Amino acid sequence: MFKNWWLLAVKGALLLIMGVYILFNAEVALAALVFYLGLLALLAGVAEVALAVLNRDNPQWTGYLLEGLLDVGIGVLLLAKPGVVELVPIMLGIWIVGSGVLLMVRTLRTRHEGGAYWSNWIVLSVLLVLLGLWLIFDPTGTLVSVTWLLGIVMFAFGLLVVIFAFRLRGTNKAIHKAAAELDQRGL
Repeated sequence: MFKNWWLLAVKGALLLIMGVYILFNAEVALAALVFYLGLLALLAGVAEVALAVLNRDNPQWTGYLLEGLLDVGIGVLLLAKPGVVELVPIMLGIWIVGSGVLLMVRTLRTRHEGGAYWSNWIVLSVLLVLLGLWLIFDPTGTLVSVTWLLGIVMFAFGLLVVIFAFRLRGTNKAIHKAAAELDQRGL
């Protein structure tokens, strides 16, 4: 996973861009929002699937694969049926709840393996689940507040993913540096 840190950075950058876009264009038409969310879900899902496939030796790869497939499925649904306005909050809610649950499971597994910053990921996963449940059980809530919350969550999640990706990059560099030093010593 260390050598493919840039795939996580791509996903994080896409989430950051979408989060900022939503925050500054809260009154955007629902059809445009659905299209962009579908495209984001599809692209982020493809990046996540690629990350999982390229890192099959990582014990967490199946979690990444499941989240990526969920993202791809939601992206395809949102792009294929943008006119079904009433179902959009429910579909988004299912996507967000699923992503939050999968993130929580992966985080709890990582915590037991000594992963750092797991509490930040737990808080984010709980927020994702709560936002998703709100969308599912109150689909008639105001679109502006939903878009603001969605923008904030996407921005926060994107920021955490980018930070994590660059930490992986730093770890990768440290591993290569240590390996080079061992080679120089003939070990």
